[in-house]
Amino acid sequence: MEEIRGMRLWQAYLRKRRGDLVGAAAFLGLFAAVMWLYRLPWEPFFYAALLGAFSALAYFGLGFLRCARHVYRADGLRETLPPNQREGNQQARAPLATVGSGGSRGGALEHSVSEPGLACRVGNPAANGK
Repeated sequence: MEEIRGMRLWQAYLRKRRGDLVGAAAFLGLFAAVMWLYRLPWEPFFYAALLGAFSALAYFGLGFLRCARHVYRADGLRETLPPNQREGNQQARAPLATVGSGGSRGGALEHSVSEPGLACRVGNPAANGK
């Protein structure tokens, strides 16, 4: 059961970081095109790709661990809330879980405290005093 939840969290994290993955692949493709167009040796390309793979592994791995830590802490907080403030009570949930979005959407998005996207974006609500 815990493995399934971890896999869902990993998939949600990768969906959130899809732009980073696409950007890295585009950069690598551009670098390969330059190497091919100028008829340069491929060893520097493979070296750069290997370094990029290790740095991406560290970036995504550490980011995912931080995200997972926030999600599990938020779940622990939800379990300690009184029954009238849990997700089932919609009236008590709205003021606790509404988060303003200052991005291009410019509106207010409502999320459950246990959702990975919210937990990764704002962190642990208990630690932030929210």
